[in-house]
Amino acid sequence: MTLDLVGSALQAATIGCSLISAKFLTRKTTERWGYLTMFVSLPVYAALEWWYAEWLYFFLNGVYIYLYWKCLKTHWR
Repeated sequence: MTLDLVGSALQAATIGCSLISAKFLTRKTTERWGYLTMFVSLPVYAALEWWYAEWLYFFLNGVYIYLYWKCLKTHWR
């Protein structure tokens, strides 16, 4: 079994991004920072999906960009 360093690093980065955004989203006063964190971390998710050739999830990133952008516009006022 070979160790995939790039894939492991990308997985660790997505776990970190998820935990940070979840912490922000659980509080009423910081939820907009959670949406911002998720929006900014989408390239990390896209890189992970590209690396493992998960094309369905990779192409869903366009939907995620749209949804998180709407959330940012709604909660940032």
